[in-house]
Amino acid sequence: MTIKKNLLLISCLLFSSSVFAYQIAIEKDSSLPILKLSLAFPGGSQLDHPDTQGLHGLTLHSLLRGTRSLSRSELDERLDQLGAKITIDIKTEVTTLDVIVLSKNLNPLLDLVHSLIFEPRFDPTEIELIRADALAALQEQKNSDAALAKVFFDRIFFGSHPYGRQNLGTTSSLKKITREQFIRWHQQWTLHHLNPFILATGDI
Repeated sequence: MTIKKNLLLISCLLFSSSVFAYQIAIEKDSSLPILKLSLAFPGGSQLDHPDTQGLHGLTLHSLLRGTRSLSRSELDERLDQLGAKITIDIKTEVTTLDVIVLSKNLNPLLDLVHSLIFEPRFDPTEIELIRADALAALQEQKNSDAALAKVFFDRIFFGSHPYGRQNLGTTSSLKKITREQFIRWHQQWTLHHLNPFILATGDI
């Protein structure tokens, strides 16, 4: 495929909704038939309300647990068929969705990413599993002197500012978040925060 054609395919993901404003950077390397896409969305855990700390992270990680038409196991199987892997990382100021895929499967992969972003399943069982993972990660922090030091430093230095919070949220906030709040936050996020910077590298 030509660079021009692949750029058009990537853009189709964005043009599917008028809310997108975006920039694309390309670094071509055809030594392997692999393509990597990184979509960096401004706004991470700082978007959380103090009463629902962790909601943004839980909601975005839920995107990888199934779509309206695919269960989690079916989604995982589809990714395997495409030779693809998708990960999501939540920082304070940015949310990153990273994709690695066989370059020949770019088009169906983009269709799948679109479904992940706009048609998440929010399966109640998967939500509880994601919540349990986040609570376990918080518990692990308590066993790390370095992690605890950072938590207390941020809290003292930044106070009530979003920088003073943990990206994961708190034990009490995570336990209170409901599926309905997942759905409402996803609706707000897709309406107001989908203006990514896209980096495409590899066989494009």
